[in-house]
Amino acid sequence: MSWRLDNRRRFILLLLAASALLMQMVLDMTRTPTRQWDYDLKLEAATRAERAFDAVRHHRGLEGASLDLVNDPAGTGLIGPEISLITNAAG
Repeated sequence: MSWRLDNRRRFILLLLAASALLMQMVLDMTRTPTRQWDYDLKLEAATRAERAFDAVRHHRGLEGASLDLVNDPAGTGLIGPEISLITNAAG
């Protein structure tokens, strides 16, 4: 390969990279946040899920059960112990 052809390829690659960065800047500057059409539905679902998790936490707390924060880091109470009287094998 000749030296001239190598420089031409490098120039083309740099030009493509610069144009890609410029287009990304234009996209970032012209972006406008909009709410999705089902935003209220998703918000209601998240609220219901949080209430359900609180109910499970409350129920497990009344029975004296402890939360397994290793396997259930969110503390939802939906994930129980690996081995109990009901389950004798992991998984």
